[in-house]
Amino acid sequence: GSTILMSGELTILGDSSFEGDIGFVGSEKVIFGANDIDLSVSDGFIFAGNEVATSSGSKILTTNAVSMTNAGASITGDGLLEILVGSTFTFDAGTISIDISNAGTFNINNNIGDGLHSLESISGSILDISSPSGPVTLDFSSYDIQTSVFITCTNDISFVGGPIDTNDLTIDGVDACVVTMDLINITGASNPISVTDATLSLTTIADTDVSSNISILGSGDFTSAATYNLKGGSVFSLADSSSFGGSPISFDLGDSTLSLTTDVSSLLTIDLSTSGPGSFVVDNSNINLLLNGATTLSNTLKWEFKSCAQIDVDQNWNLVADVDQLCPVDLLQIVDVQQLVENQLTSTTGSLVCDGAAMFVTGTGSISSSKVFSMDNCDLTNSGDVLLQTNDVSWLATDIVHNGGNFDISGISSFDITGGSDFAWNAGNFIGAVGTNFNVESSSFSASVAGSFIGNLIVKSASSTLASVVLFIVHSAPRKEFWILV
Repeated sequence: GSTILMSGELTILGDSSFEGDIGFVGSEKVIFGANDIDLSVSDGFIFAGNEVATSSGSKILTTNAVSMTNAGASITGDGLLEILVGSTFTFDAGTISIDISNAGTFNINNNIGDGLHSLESISGSILDISSPSGPVTLDFSSYDIQTSVFITCTNDISFVGGPIDTNDLTIDGVDACVVTMDLINITGASNPISVTDATLSLTTIADTDVSSNISILGSGDFTSAATYNLKGGSVFSLADSSSFGGSPISFDLGDSTLSLTTDVSSLLTIDLSTSGPGSFVVDNSNINLLLNGATTLSNTLKWEFKSCAQIDVDQNWNLVADVDQLCPVDLLQIVDVQQLVENQLTSTTGSLVCDGAAMFVTGTGSISSSKVFSMDNCDLTNSGDVLLQTNDVSWLATDIVHNGGNFDISGISSFDITGGSDFAWNAGNFIGAVGTNFNVESSSFSASVAGSFIGNLIVKSASSTLASVVLFIVHSAPRKEFWILV
């Protein structure tokens, strides 16, 4: 509880310890006069407007609660500020131009660092950063963060200098408050990243492996120009009202999960690639999503499009596992429903649209739709199963090649091919039902296999053509006669 009041400089030639307050009159300073000299401060020691100048090998050691509150205070030189286990250093104002090692609790509430020194926070310590009064910049030549980082973002917070390597990161803030950093080595399921309301803007441009869970919550945003490789069973979650800040984001979905449940209606754009058996979940009726990567997607685990406003897939897609498609999906590139495993693209409560693309259904693959299934200049080759269960289906300028399996329109009243479409039945079953109308308008239908179709084949225009080896057409009641088209 003692107090030292000084009116001149204090030069320390040996180890010293202050367990009370120290004050200065004027603008004097503490000088470490030799190498390997320690100054221990504790119990409310305040750097209150003076300079502590250190030489190489010297240390300032905090053993309890220490603070720096005055803009005129400074710690400079070539020594080390060491925050010991069990102690707390609170930095509210002033200048620190010295290497820092934290083993206790380090509270940073103002600009700190000069770009020439390092910041270390070892395992078990706490690093707490906030910006209550204005923007805060941390400027260190290198960061070695082996512990939890807690950030409260009221005004923008920036990390400049070397990249950040942290165990886990928790950011709470307000809308439009941005935390900017170059974050690397986002690894370990026990080292999550959580961002609530604020924006986490990562300056990283290199591809980055991620095996930590990342949660963007509240009205938070996540922005970056890098590609994030989701691995190790991790989960990237965009929830509540969070978004990607209006910018595209790049993910490689490895063996992890990408979950979008946010209720924002603004467009979310993802450059998506799939190097592993990852899961993809979309589940909010407000979501507008564009997938527009340069690679071919391959879902080797079930993907679930449970709820959305619209999903546009503007890249090639090999379906090698089930897709539960419960909301509108527009397919803009080649879609290959493969036979590697039994799989299907199922549309039950949302529309399925293929526009200017191509679809291939092979082996045990299937496409099933009980809602809108629109094909516009989208070629379909089928040797698996195509099942249409919505009321009226009209496919425009679509070439259909039926090479096997089932093409089933028995659950609908009308199936129209128009606008120059070409339906070639080469193998398999073309399944209708009594009362089903198959309308051919300004298009062509050919059958190179002997088969039968139950329903009404209606040619609606003189420009339509029919050609067949042997085709048995069974009309609906009450006529019930058989037509043979040759």
